[in-house]
Amino acid sequence: MPSKVRHIKFYKYFKEWVDTYKVGQVRPVTLNKYYLVEKRLKELVPDLDLGDMTRADVQRLINKYGKTHELMLKQLIRS
Repeated sequence: MPSKVRHIKFYKYFKEWVDTYKVGQVRPVTLNKYYLVEKRLKELVPDLDLGDMTRADVQRLINKYGKTHELMLKQLIRS
């Protein structure tokens, strides 16, 4: 039986995941951070379809995201 592929943009899937699994489970400040990530995903990869994602796509996305968040991560590690 062929696997079912969801044709949904990755940033939309991420928002669905947050709304389903994080709303009501995390503090409001944490929830806002998830929504900021969703916004950034939409900016970085607006056309990336969840069903077409590869491991290489995920790594490229992490690399892009890291370029804009490297300083923040270093500050968090030090604290």
